[in-house]
Amino acid sequence: MSQPLVSDRPRSAEGQTEALLQELGAAVEARTGLHFPQERRGDLARALREVSRELGFESAERCVAHLLKCRTADREFEALLGHLTNGETFFFRHMEAFDLLEQRLLPELIHARRHGGKRLRIWCAGCCTGEEPYSVAILLDRLIPDRRNWDISLLATDVNARFLQRAREGVYTEWSFRGAPLWVQRQCFDTLGRNRFAIRPYLKEMVTFARHNLAEDTPPTFPGSAQGVDLLFCRNVLIYFARDRARQVLGNLHSLLAEDGLLVVGPSDMLLLRETSFTSLDSGVSVLYRKTPLAPADCPLFPAGDVAGSAPKLSGCAEAQHLLGEAARKPAARRAEAPVAPDSQEMLLLARRCANEGAHDEALDLCRKAIAADATNPVAHYFQGTILMERGELAAAGICLRRALFLEQGFVMAHFTLGHIARAQGKPKAAGKHFVNALEWTLRYRPDDPLPEADGMTAGRLAEILAPLAEREEER
Repeated sequence: MSQPLVSDRPRSAEGQTEALLQELGAAVEARTGLHFPQERRGDLARALREVSRELGFESAERCVAHLLKCRTADREFEALLGHLTNGETFFFRHMEAFDLLEQRLLPELIHARRHGGKRLRIWCAGCCTGEEPYSVAILLDRLIPDRRNWDISLLATDVNARFLQRAREGVYTEWSFRGAPLWVQRQCFDTLGRNRFAIRPYLKEMVTFARHNLAEDTPPTFPGSAQGVDLLFCRNVLIYFARDRARQVLGNLHSLLAEDGLLVVGPSDMLLLRETSFTSLDSGVSVLYRKTPLAPADCPLFPAGDVAGSAPKLSGCAEAQHLLGEAARKPAARRAEAPVAPDSQEMLLLARRCANEGAHDEALDLCRKAIAADATNPVAHYFQGTILMERGELAAAGICLRRALFLEQGFVMAHFTLGHIARAQGKPKAAGKHFVNALEWTLRYRPDDPLPEADGMTAGRLAEILAPLAEREEER
């Protein structure tokens, strides 16, 4: 049912905007579970600006009035969700979790199911553009030689219809393979053209994509299996829900899992799993959990000290808006008491958060501010380059990355990323040079050392990826 616009909005433009955002945020949360408290209104405001422009509305007020009348599945509301949900992902993200799944957990599960009907049920909730479920499909294909004799259901769902469309197409750019083993792109994808790679049909057919609202819809059912889901991915989704909704979703996931089922979450979700009916695996990889018997109904979802109803931590874009606007809001007499403008490192942190939420324009703006505050920071130039690369602006990205290398010659990930850009531009010799440089600098680290700006990847892992890359590109 649509909700009428409030009639007693404040007359000031600021008050009208706040009332619009409050109204829209309530509708979004009621329909999708996505929670937008005061601290995240900046994210909602950005999405409203973008969807108003996209749908051709002359004003935000008219856009909100229309959106409130739409059904959740209508094109216009889908467009709004497309600007609210995070599209940052890549193949085999958080490789340490996939390593453990490949080397121990999935073989154990496959062994158990081989003697119990050769049936596997896997669900990737919040699958984004498909890199995660296709990574799982690749693992299963490697681990089950007689896969055709099995009954395997691999379901991937998301609330964002645009993401699902891209996932069904199964076509990706070089950037989606960063950090993945070299054989993944070589063996599992067909090259369509410069910087476009399509998942091979035998892997694509393993995954079923469907729209599903994790917070509102009934959990999916898997025909022919009363034992529950064997492996469930729900990564970096729960943090966007309010406390009660997160509790409800976790309860649904627990009920859906098989008794020996596994849950994989993201690093940002781990706080929510404390003191719940899941047990963290003693594996050194803290994002993997096993189902345990239900805890008492009064078991707290959050650790002691997290008071019910307290405001969650600011998201990146909201925090950026808050910090960068704080100086203008403080009385003049108080401005001299302490500096209020964030420094280069703070703005870079906020830029990362905005980029992770898909707000690339805001992230680039924050990168520029970070560089203006400290032009000698190589990480700021590097991160600006990675955002531009994600947007397909390869030439501009290359300029930023070369600036990072000018400031820090041994910046491994800058060399590595420039190699990918050169490959996408059809320059194998230049790519080989960058990969060789990246490998030489990587070998100066100890194998277990995490590399700067590598999303937790160790020097040893990157060296394994780089060695054949450098050799192949040099031979061309």
